[in-house]
Amino acid sequence: MRAILVVGLLVVFCPVMAKAQGTPPPAGSPGSPPAEAAAAAPRKEPRVRGGPDISRAEYIDRAKHNAEKRFDRMDANHDGVLTIEERRAARGKRRQKPEPE
Repeated sequence: MRAILVVGLLVVFCPVMAKAQGTPPPAGSPGSPPAEAAAAAPRKEPRVRGGPDISRAEYIDRAKHNAEKRFDRMDANHDGVLTIEERRAARGKRRQKPEPE
């Protein structure tokens, strides 16, 4: 009796599970999620700098620019080398900075 019940449940649920594991529908089709369709669609307008989205290249460029500015601030004698003393002095300045209220 149990075997018949198990086999019956497998017959009912296997097609449902197989369909759930199938390939996703193409972007823009009625069954596709909106996030996937938006990611696949090209941008119609150029992104405004400072907007909510940022590309990988822009993120890295910003990080490099910020690192260069930080290095220049820390390099007290502007010789292009950060000594341990310069790094410690910069760390001390950051610690002394008052916290925003």
